[in-house]
Amino acid sequence: MFHCNGWCFPWTITALAGTHVCLRRVEAAAIYTAIAEETVTHLCGAPIVMKHVAQRAAGGEARDRPGDPHDDGGRSTAGGDHGGMERMGFRIIHVYGLTEVYGPVTYCAWHEEWNGRPDSERAALRARQGVAYPVLEGLMVADPLTLAPVPRDGATMGEVFMRGNVVMKGYLKNAKATEEAFAGGWFRTGDLGVAHPDGYIELKDRSKDIIISGRREHLDHRGRERALSPPRGAGGRHRCPARTRNGARRPVPSSR
Repeated sequence: MFHCNGWCFPWTITALAGTHVCLRRVEAAAIYTAIAEETVTHLCGAPIVMKHVAQRAAGGEARDRPGDPHDDGGRSTAGGDHGGMERMGFRIIHVYGLTEVYGPVTYCAWHEEWNGRPDSERAALRARQGVAYPVLEGLMVADPLTLAPVPRDGATMGEVFMRGNVVMKGYLKNAKATEEAFAGGWFRTGDLGVAHPDGYIELKDRSKDIIISGRREHLDHRGRERALSPPRGAGGRHRCPARTRNGARRPVPSSR
């Protein structure tokens, strides 16, 4: 369980009279054992947890498991291995949210016709944060200054805004931060993304995480994470940094 009491999933499972199977630490062998012996049907974890589970499976730690386990991912998929998880029989459900909205409020609703797409296209579609939950009244990607929604072209960047009953009332004893977060009548997530023609949103970066290069360029670190993601079957380690001639730094793949 993490962040907002496990992003509300413990409440949901309890409301459905389900059984919680808890581990003291993220450990792939224990996860596979629990799936097999406890007939676990749903697993919730951040992308890095999914990557850990997939890599350990490649190392022989996976066991036969009954049923069709599901995996709920998190905000960014750059650190995950959705393709590897799918090949192992998991069905990925990519969700996105923040503690300020009590957990996930969007999900990448999957279309059956996408199943026939090549692996790379399915991975790109799965990376989208998707559409709003029914409990979220408003969701848009908009210009942070004018609050005008950006074109649904999958390219124009804007900030993700939310509003509705599940959005927090404010930050405890911090009126200034609350006022800034709700300027304009919407909750400002600080996440930057695009809107696709089908209405699905896709995160590209955090406004606070923009990298400014030596040439004063504003760089998208999530895009670089995706570019540095290792090919299928390779590990996920990178050694960083190394200096270039102009004094900038670049990541170097690790040989370990």
